[in-house]
Amino acid sequence: AAQSMITIPSAEPRHLSGTVWAFATLAILHRPLLEAMSSAVQAQISAGIFGGRALSNTAWAMATLAWLDAPLMTAIAAASLSSIGDTAFRSQELANTAWAYATLAVANEPLRAALAAQSRVTLYGQFRAQELANTAWAYAILACSDEPLLQSLASASLPSIAQFEPSGLATTAWAFAQLRWFDAPLFDAISAAAKATIG
Repeated sequence: AAQSMITIPSAEPRHLSGTVWAFATLAILHRPLLEAMSSAVQAQISAGIFGGRALSNTAWAMATLAWLDAPLMTAIAAASLSSIGDTAFRSQELANTAWAYATLAVANEPLRAALAAQSRVTLYGQFRAQELANTAWAYAILACSDEPLLQSLASASLPSIAQFEPSGLATTAWAFAQLRWFDAPLFDAISAAAKATIG
């Protein structure tokens, strides 16, 4: 961590986000590193050189570490609004960003709306089962009943329901129930897939 801190100010966006991602993946909460990284990321966001996957990975890492840095999350949200729709902000980045803001309980309506709108466009054939479940969970945590998004999530989940892990099935069912959104074909598919996992 000490060596990482020496190079943080001059690190490229992918190196900054990759470092914090690695620490989060290993559940290492190193406060001095996170504080230094936060300053560097915010400076790079201000300079317009930190975007796409780096934004999503950083948000995911902060949420995974349960580290709420409000100025950083505000900066990531603002920069994400400019990046959503770029080729570097794909299904995983959309799902991870929604998940991160929900996990940290950071409400940002413009970001939520932009993520929902872009997710509706890219759900079909691009989101993997885990990304679908995470997106449903995130919007349930945010208590956001975006009807077009929920319809798209339900429709996109049907063809890939066999790829859902049991936790993904449970998460998806919970999310739709939490939002009081009943989609009969989706719940029938979840029921059949859940029975198959029970044996």
